[in-house]
Order: sequence, then C-alpha cells, then structure tokens
Amino acid sequence: MSLDNFVPRCSVFGLLVMGLGFALVLSSCAGQPNLGQASGASATANVAPTMPLEHPTPSGVGAALDPTEIARRQLSTALLQIFYHQPGIILAHGTNQTPVGPYQLKTYRLEAVTLPSPLPFAIKDDVHQVGVGDEVLIQGPTLIQGKKIITLSTIYRVTITGGPFEQTNAEFWPISVGDIFIGNGGPDYSVPTEQEVKIVVYDIGLLQEGSTLSLSGTQLPEKLHFTSKP
Repeated sequence: MSLDNFVPRCSVFGLLVMGLGFALVLSSCAGQPNLGQASGASATANVAPTMPLEHPTPSGVGAALDPTEIARRQLSTALLQIFYHQPGIILAHGTNQTPVGPYQLKTYRLEAVTLPSPLPFAIKDDVHQVGVGDEVLIQGPTLIQGKKIITLSTIYRVTITGGPFEQTNAEFWPISVGDIFIGNGGPDYSVPTEQEVKIVVYDIGLLQEGSTLSLSGTQLPEKLHFTSKP
C-alpha cells in the first residue's frame, strides 16, 4: 500500500498537540464545554476528505472556525491515514487466492497499529468497532452522551481482500467473527491491484485463534491463524 501521501506521524501529531493545546485554552476561557466529538458515521477508508478551516456566513463572507473545531478536524484527517493506511504489525494473515462467494472473497490480514500517543474515544457498550469520528478531545470523564470513554494506544485493523466491491452510497460491508457482528467495513479503492474492505476494532479479544471471518454473510475459506503475538 502506497504511503507517498502519508505525513510522518510525529510531525502531524506534534502540530495537532500544539493546536489542541491552544484550542483547549481558548475553550476553557470561554467557559464552553470541550467535548470535541465528531458527528456522523465513521469515515470510510478510501478518501481522506479535505477539512476546510472556515465556513460561509449568511452574508457570504468567510468566518474563522473555533480553534477547537480546527483541532478536531486536523485530528480526524490524521486519524484517517493512521487507521486505514498506516502499516501495522501483521498478527495474522491468510494465503488463499481462490475466490469464494458472490463477492469473490480471497483472504484476510490482521494488523496491530500503534497510535502516536494514547487518545480517548467515545464508544457505545455494544459496539466493537472504532472509527474516525469517535475520538474526543478531552481526558477525565468516563461517559459522554451515553458512550463510555476508552483510551487507546493500539487499534486492530482487519483487511479482507476480494471483490470487486461496488461503491454504494452507504459503502457498508458487514463483518462478523464467528457469530459476532463486529461492524461495517469500508472498501479501499486506493489499491489498484487488489480491492479490500477494512474495519478497525479496539478489542483484540474478539479475534481468537481458529475463528472464522465473514463478510456480508460469506465465510472466508481460512480460519484466523496468528503468526505473531498481539
């Protein structure tokens, strides 16, 4: 997977930390709560959207965004690259090249991706997936809007190859481990030689030796086999 457009982790997060610190100071002085939680569904893996730093006012004149919002958008952009494109340590992978099922599924890869620094995320109790948009810009609280706050240093990316995976408005591809639905994967169209669907989870305990992986109801022919310890 090409990393030509990847910004080095340290420089990106160094800038984010500086911007975030400035944003939090201004937010605190203004007496406003700094939840910093992104709205909407988790972003898909194929495109990292451009984050505008200003928005139009009714008069048509651009108005500067709140510094906290700027920091949040910069963080989300960096996380898109880290979650879906940054190489990780391969913990398990298959070798099958014979397509199976209606989506011509082939094999899988499980990677552990280390975040540049621990980061809190707001996750619902019954959700195994973590995505861009779940990050928060605060430390301390254990709940935000009914979601528990967990601090992650490592995330786990499951990649399933095959396809073609048609691009739809939803771009949701349900993925299960055994009988447990772990979330909706997103297709990655940045790899010209092999189409992939990727999903990121935060709990490695879901992924056990000998487990089966399924995408949209089709089971992969290989069981999960670890080659490295988490």
